[in-house]
Amino acid sequence: MRKFTATDTEGNTFDLYEQCDAGKYVFIKFYLSTCSYCQYITPFFNELYEKYGCNSGDLACVSVNGFADNTGVASFEASYSGGLSHPPTISTDGGSTNIINRFNPNSYPTVCIIAPDRTIVNLNIWPISSVEDLEAAFPEGFFPTVNQCSLSIDDNFNNRFQIFQNIENARLIKINSPNNEKVSVQIFNQVGMLIDRINLDTNTEIISNLPDGIYLFQILASHQIYKQQIIIY
Repeated sequence: MRKFTATDTEGNTFDLYEQCDAGKYVFIKFYLSTCSYCQYITPFFNELYEKYGCNSGDLACVSVNGFADNTGVASFEASYSGGLSHPPTISTDGGSTNIINRFNPNSYPTVCIIAPDRTIVNLNIWPISSVEDLEAAFPEGFFPTVNQCSLSIDDNFNNRFQIFQNIENARLIKINSPNNEKVSVQIFNQVGMLIDRINLDTNTEIISNLPDGIYLFQILASHQIYKQQIIIY
């Protein structure tokens, strides 16, 4: 029996059969933090998650790392997310070892699909070099609705976390984190490569030493993302 209930890195419960009973196909990514191919496919898996509603639509995504704790998983996502929000991720702190033992993946990464009737309809999607490869694995007759999730446009979230660029000095950037709330700020270049990561729990001003160009600044907190484009010159 492959039924599992586990806790993700944000403290939320993910119940496989609950997702299936809601009529969803569940995509499970098993991965290792040090696996280069796992790192490579992560942005595509995250894109699938975002494109189809961040688990609010016809499919659900979950990542399982049976060899890293919450801190290790957070470091992995910060480095390899591709500037995208990530699905619920279960580490050793949340019960991933039990899931690994139940599914016993033969290699890493392994991306499998569980149908609403709780059967495995695809044991391992391979190869993966784009989100289209994941979509090509959709079971016959399954046409999920594209439903971009709104993690980046939550007005209440945006009102709490902001990035300000000094008009007179474009390299002076203020990051507003009210109430000393801990957040992670990630900086990506135009091709989605992570350039820098800043962890903070208070309002901060930074002087950017990045080369002139266009960058994407992201604030991550409480399963939400605020994105803002910044031009350094």
